[in-house]
Amino acid sequence: MGNACSGKSQEAAAASAADIANSKEIDKQLKKEEEANMDTAKLLLLGTGETGKSTILKQMRLINGVTFTEDEYIGFRSAIFMNIITCAKSLIYAMDTLKIPYGFQPPPIWPVIDETPLSPDSLENVEEEDPESAERRRRSSENRQLCSKHNDPIAILARQQYANIDPEKGQLGPVADAATVIRAVNIRFGFVKGETLPTNIVEAVRIIWKDAGIHFLNDLDRVCNPEYMPSEQDILNARMMTTSISETRFEVQGVTFRVFDVGGQRSQRKKWAPYFDDVRAIIYLVAMNSYDQVCFEDSSANRMTESLNVFKSMCNHPMFKSTAMILFMNKIDLFRAKLETAMIANHFSEFQGPNTYERGSEFFARQFLTQNKNPEKKIYVHFTWATDTKQIKKILTMVNEIILSSNMASIGLM
Repeated sequence: MGNACSGKSQEAAAASAADIANSKEIDKQLKKEEEANMDTAKLLLLGTGETGKSTILKQMRLINGVTFTEDEYIGFRSAIFMNIITCAKSLIYAMDTLKIPYGFQPPPIWPVIDETPLSPDSLENVEEEDPESAERRRRSSENRQLCSKHNDPIAILARQQYANIDPEKGQLGPVADAATVIRAVNIRFGFVKGETLPTNIVEAVRIIWKDAGIHFLNDLDRVCNPEYMPSEQDILNARMMTTSISETRFEVQGVTFRVFDVGGQRSQRKKWAPYFDDVRAIIYLVAMNSYDQVCFEDSSANRMTESLNVFKSMCNHPMFKSTAMILFMNKIDLFRAKLETAMIANHFSEFQGPNTYERGSEFFARQFLTQNKNPEKKIYVHFTWATDTKQIKKILTMVNEIILSSNMASIGLM
């Protein structure tokens, strides 16, 4: 009997010792994980399509010394060629849609124009000439957002001249010839490694575009040189649709930042969920100039409204309860320019007051902040111009401090 009790006591002691050892091992592992977490901060770049996420990521790389590879430079070069051709095609499409004759020159002095916007219904019967599916979808949304003024006397004059064109002969002249060349360019498969734009296409783009303010179209001689490689500013201005998840790493004050850039189009958002674990901060980007635009995938949905809805779901997601939420109200340069021609109240009836940058930016920031249903959660708002490195560097310095503080708080050091 005594031996049996003694045996049980020994077994209990052995089990207890094993439990203690196991507990110590768990504690050791947890400590390692805490140390690893302290040295790493996971950051997501979120937002709907074409809000500037990839541009901000490129800024992060440049500012933190993460250089681009040779293959990446070549990829940006091809993307820039695509941007040039896509822009020229869009200009031709807009002229055809709005019945503006090629080479149209408005009178130098004209009465003050009417602010009445063109109804989307007046554009819905426009025939699409480009067979590429991506172009068709984009153009269906462009029909609803072309910045035209139906009662603008210059627009009326352009339509009158367009109506007088001989339907058998069509439009003649160098601009019409250039438009024919641009239409024939097939961009379905992009440009292969090392390819340059043919001289006739470069000249056609030059004829189509004779205006200031567009980065690549005003620098065709440099960009289309056979020896051309993109500058840092070119890379920031290059537009590439994000269709996969990318991760970029860099160090800030001894902490490794893991930044994930994900596609913002509807078809890409289903890929977001696997990256929600252990997120220290989210930078959510909004294209402020999108208030009068419609979604790439759905021409009945306003882009700004779509962005508000996505932000609401992210901001109030249970997994992000303690995650730092940083709101970049982006593309302020384009927003300022658009306010001169597009009234916010025409798209957001609740907007009141003058159609100014100050009133408009305050209105849209408030629209996003009110989506937050957690009174304890702070939203950090910044108004950004993603291609302005000087401005973005200052803002990212503040963002880094927010993320580092959040990282320390998550492991109980604050």
